[in-house]
Amino acid sequence: MRLEAEALRDAILQVSGRLRHDGFGKKAVMLPIPKEVIISRLGKAYPSDVKDGPEVWRRSVYAFSKRTVPVPMLSAFDAPDRSASCARRVQTTVATQALVLMNDEFVRVRSRDFAERVMRKSHPIQEAFVLALGRPASERELKRAREFLMKQQKAHQQKIAGLKRGDEVVTAGGLVGKVTKIDENYAELEISKGVKVRAVKSTIGDVISPTAAAPAND
Repeated sequence: MRLEAEALRDAILQVSGRLRHDGFGKKAVMLPIPKEVIISRLGKAYPSDVKDGPEVWRRSVYAFSKRTVPVPMLSAFDAPDRSASCARRVQTTVATQALVLMNDEFVRVRSRDFAERVMRKSHPIQEAFVLALGRPASERELKRAREFLMKQQKAHQQKIAGLKRGDEVVTAGGLVGKVTKIDENYAELEISKGVKVRAVKSTIGDVISPTAAAPAND
């Protein structure tokens, strides 16, 4: 049995520590939707500037629904088509659902929130299991989790060590920018034209577009 689409979104917000429990008396919440989805639809435009933040962290029952612009994540998990009545939901299990849980912007940002939440605890792995699964981790699970984290940390350190000018990166805080300058501990990132920030190299979360290596001379 799987959570329904709206309950799944609420559960992700809850475990990340971002779910707002206030409700009633406020207007419906417009959720962020990719521009690619909006421009492919006819009729009155859906706002393309909706930002992620506390205003949209309310339960899905308060989400604004536009029939011609469904929320992709909810649609992937079988949310009903708003253009017709639905007496009973059909539950599917398809590959796109796994892709959504790995790549959807909402899921990725909430994953980072979840990581930050558990890292504030003295036993982050156990805290992660309790929050996500409602039970503590077994000794075997703890061992495998520690091995996985060590492997990921090593891979991340190697990636940061190979950072080059021109690489496009994303920081732990969600800033995306192109590396313009590097020294021993810091990297200067251009996040928009003429706007640069200085970031500690260890806070760079991933290299999303590495600079292509120069071709070797024959």
